Amino acid sequence: MLLHRALAEGHPDAYLVEFARSLNTHGVTLASLDRFDEALPVIIEAVDIRRSLAERNPTAFMLDFATSISNQSGIHNGLRQHDQALTSIAEAVLAYRHLLHDRTLNVNHKLGFALRKQAKQH
Repeated sequence: MLLHRALAEGHPDAYLVEFARSLNTHGVTLASLDRFDEALPVIIEAVDIRRSLAERNPTAFMLDFATSISNQSGIHNGLRQHDQALTSIAEAVLAYRHLLHDRTLNVNHKLGFALRKQAKQH
């Protein structure tokens, strides 16, 4: 991960997307080991990067952003931070809904998953 960070800092156009992917994967892996306190700052960084990318190019990066913010919700939930989990999953739902118009993406199942997660938070 340190290599990805160094490459992303030196050449963001070439490596920032891969760095965000690595952060997302690392955060999910930590969460799967019940290391939620370590996972949270990692996934937050991934979400921040992917949000920025999605704002610049929604077609290319909104799905990655939605995936990361949904993962962030699960990590908040693992930490029993239910208000933050609900806020994150609500943002994921909006991102997935934004993607519904793109017929090349199959996001219906991801939207459904996010909606079920959101309902559980209420």
